[in-house]
Amino acid sequence: MARFDRSPLAAPRAALVALALALPLPALALAAEPAAALVMFSSPSRNIGCAIDRGFARCDVADHSWRAPAKPKRCMLDWGNGVTVGKRGRAQFVCAGDTVLQQRGAILGYGRSRTVGSFTCTSRRSGMTCSRGGSGHGFFVSKTRAKIF
Repeated sequence: MARFDRSPLAAPRAALVALALALPLPALALAAEPAAALVMFSSPSRNIGCAIDRGFARCDVADHSWRAPAKPKRCMLDWGNGVTVGKRGRAQFVCAGDTVLQQRGAILGYGRSRTVGSFTCTSRRSGMTCSRGGSGHGFFVSKTRAKIF
């Protein structure tokens, strides 16, 4: 027959041992993952909303007069209200069911830039330019223009 320790310290001691064994693993897992670096902001007019992190830069434009290229057949969501550039290749128009437009939140003043990883967005009165450093790839968006480079 198994013998059980019925002392008042048995359960707390067992819990402390289990806790001590469990803590280092999650702590190591968290230390191995890079910290989240998503930064969201808007132009001073709030017509352009952007998000950048270590993997992409994206801007959506609420009110625009430019036209996106024809919607690809593979896009089953909203098309052409924004542009994104990722870690590889040229920028492209966004096919998405979400938006990075914000009613509140950080404003990136004209003449100011935000950089996360290799991505930088610069706000100007003429519009927002975002690019992936060293690649020559990025985009410019405004109320009247969307340019991919």
